[in-house]
Amino acid sequence: MLHPRDVGIILLLLVAECGAISQMGAQVGDCPSRCHCEEDGMLQRVDCSDLGLTGIPANLSVFTSYLRLAGNDLTHIPKGAFYGLFNLKVL
Repeated sequence: MLHPRDVGIILLLLVAECGAISQMGAQVGDCPSRCHCEEDGMLQRVDCSDLGLTGIPANLSVFTSYLRLAGNDLTHIPKGAFYGLFNLKVL
C-alpha cells in the first residue's frame, strides 16, 4: 500500500509530465513568419523558398524534418544555425 506522501509525489510527477507534453505539442505547430508549414505525422515540413531571406528563419520547431530555403539571398550560414534540429533530414 502506498503512503499518502508517495501518492502526492506521484501526482506531482504526473502533473509535471502533462505540462511537458503540452509544451512539446505547442512546438509542433510553430511556423516561422512568412514560411509555409505542413504536418508530416509527428514531424513538420517547412518551406521558406523564394522569400528573399538573408538569414536562417528563427523559431524553427524541434520537429522540423524538412527545410526548403531555395531562391533566397543566403550568403552565409552561421555555425550552429541548425543546432537542436535533431529531426532535420532534408535541407
